[in-house]
Amino acid sequence: MRPPAIDDVRTHLLPLIDAANRRGIRQIVFLSLQGVQANRGTPHHAVEQYLRETDAPYTSLRPNFFMQNLSTTYADAIREHDEIFVPAGHSFTAFIDAEDIGRVAGAVFTSPGHLRMAYTLSGEQSLTYAQIARILSGVLGRHIRYARPSERDYLARLAVQGAPADYLAVQKMIYRIVRLNISAFPNQMVRKLTGRAATTFREFAERERAVWEP
Repeated sequence: MRPPAIDDVRTHLLPLIDAANRRGIRQIVFLSLQGVQANRGTPHHAVEQYLRETDAPYTSLRPNFFMQNLSTTYADAIREHDEIFVPAGHSFTAFIDAEDIGRVAGAVFTSPGHLRMAYTLSGEQSLTYAQIARILSGVLGRHIRYARPSERDYLARLAVQGAPADYLAVQKMIYRIVRLNISAFPNQMVRKLTGRAATTFREFAERERAVWEP
C-alpha cells in the first residue's frame, strides 16, 4: 500500500520493490487504483509501471470507491447534519467494501495463477448518492439527504475546514471522474476471486451503523 503522504514514489517506494526483487520475494500484491492504466499522473501508475518494467512477481488490485469513505471521511456530516455532501451529481458508483478487498488480497496471496495480473474490483451494484442516502435513512431510522452540492460549494466547504490546496485539487479531479460515471460499472470480480459475493451497501450500512448514530 502506498502511504497517502508519499507522492514521490520513485524516491520512497520503488526502492522497496528493488529490495524485494533482490531478495527473491515470491509475490507483491499492490493496492492500486481503478482506471490507473489511463491515469498517468497518479503515483499508483508509476508503481504499476515499475512492477512491470522490473518483471516483479506482482498482482495489482484496482478498487473502486470504498464504502468506508461514507463511514470515515463523510461520517461527521451524516452523523451531525443528516446529509451527504459530495459533488457527484446524479452519477452512479459501484462502491466496494474494503473488507472485500482484503478478502481478495488473501485469495490472490494463497492461490496460484495471479502473478502479473491486474484486477479491477467493484461492488455488484451501482448506486447514486441519492440511493445511498435512502439506504442509510432506512438503516438509521431517520432521514438522510443527499445535498448534491456544486463543485464550487464542495471545495469552498473543504477550504473553510482547512484543507490544503493539493487536497482540494485531488478532490476536484476525483469528483469530475465520478460525474462522468467512470466509476459506475459493477463487476463480479470479488465473487470470482473469493467465491463469495461482494458486500452490498445495505449490508455494509447495517454493519457500520454505529458510526453514523449521534
